[in-house]
Amino acid sequence: NYPFTGSRPFWYNKENNFDPKRWEVFLEFLDRMTIGKSISCEIGCGFGGLIHYMKQLGWESYGNDHNKESEEFDSNRIKTIVMHHVIEHLRKPMDFISNLKNQFKNHQEIIGALPNSDYILCKKDIKSNWYGYPHHLHYFNKESLEYLFRNVGYNNIHIEASTTGMFGKEEWLGLDELKAQTNDWDSYVKELQDNFETKELLFYVSK
Repeated sequence: NYPFTGSRPFWYNKENNFDPKRWEVFLEFLDRMTIGKSISCEIGCGFGGLIHYMKQLGWESYGNDHNKESEEFDSNRIKTIVMHHVIEHLRKPMDFISNLKNQFKNHQEIIGALPNSDYILCKKDIKSNWYGYPHHLHYFNKESLEYLFRNVGYNNIHIEASTTGMFGKEEWLGLDELKAQTNDWDSYVKELQDNFETKELLFYVSK
């Protein structure tokens, strides 16, 4: 929700948004962590790809996005709030999440994902890749993300390192060069996970 000039990144398009490979890791995390297939609202839903696949899995899913006309729903019925790569775009993340708590009074959990500022390539030069401004306004690692949610009033906080984008065609940030220097790529990614240094963090919080 801030000025952005120039062409959209290639991953911000409808075809990519509905690519099932984009959502594999997150949907597994969703299934493992949430209270069950209840009523959800995705904040910043974009083209609706994630909502599409959640509905296929049995969720009653709604979405909201400031760039698009949102379908109507009763916020008091929402049990699960989804924030997939949203927090890093907000001017005031703490205020925004506090407002969500007030708007969705009966929600039980928030689940989502965001870029990891401790990602090894990100640390090298954050301004030269898509982690930096103007694509993202804030950077979070495991500690700062936990601080954010704890200060908004959530006590049950689970954060883990995701392998999204570490394999396959989504290797955007010079991973081919890094792979060429690494003898055992799978073991290396596992080490990045253990140290919370993968490209993406997954989070689940409840009151």
